[in-house]
Amino acid sequence: MGRKTARRAGAWLILLGVIGVIASIAWWQNFYSRVIGDAPVECLYQFTGQCRMVSNMAEFFGAAGYDPRLLWASGVVGIFGLFLQR
Repeated sequence: MGRKTARRAGAWLILLGVIGVIASIAWWQNFYSRVIGDAPVECLYQFTGQCRMVSNMAEFFGAAGYDPRLLWASGVVGIFGLFLQR
């Protein structure tokens, strides 16, 4: 892959990562504010304890429960894009 192509791909991956992080935050805020009223920050990046219980209960009743794997995957994609920019 040429240098210019790698930089362009890196820019697109960074953009995709940022969009994914923004979408994750919006999904997290929307989901938890509707289910329990206040969105716990730890539920943005982890999926244990109370966060898992709330998400599983919502999914049981047909809601699309928040999943922090989108946030983590978006971060990895963005970081990979940064490495391609070098």
